Amino acid sequence: MAQDATALLRVAGQFAYFINGSWYTAGQADASMAWVDRSWKAMRRHSSEGTYINYLSSDEPAAIRASYGGNYPRLAALKRKYDPGNFFHHNRNIHA
Repeated sequence: MAQDATALLRVAGQFAYFINGSWYTAGQADASMAWVDRSWKAMRRHSSEGTYINYLSSDEPAAIRASYGGNYPRLAALKRKYDPGNFFHHNRNIHA
């Protein structure tokens, strides 16, 4: 599939993964987050810069832009055209 066929980046042979830590008491938080951090560090060398947008844990514009890669300028143009008032902004917002 062509890279610009959808908004989401799809690379043949690439996998998606989601690292999720959870806990039931406040005392488990540090150990759980340490496990998440170690897991992410171990997987980082196998990862692309962007991520599936629904997995993104950051609202930072650079992270959002990286998640869409080369599709971001096209999406920003669509956003300017169809949502100039930024009505749809309760998401990982594309800043046009």
